Amino acid sequence: MPSLVQLADPSLTIDTEAADQLRERGFQVAVVAGHCIHRDDLEGLMASLQGWI
Repeated sequence: MPSLVQLADPSLTIDTEAADQLRERGFQVAVVAGHCIHRDDLEGLMASLQGWI
């Protein structure tokens, strides 16, 4: 099942190594600027959802 993981930049919970592991396991990882992505970068958040919703 295709799955999207959206990360803040910088992410406090998922480092670069963990993001790479997610990609290796088949997840699509989108990095969006800001600590709180839906408040700090709404445009980036919406762009990362293209094709998902």
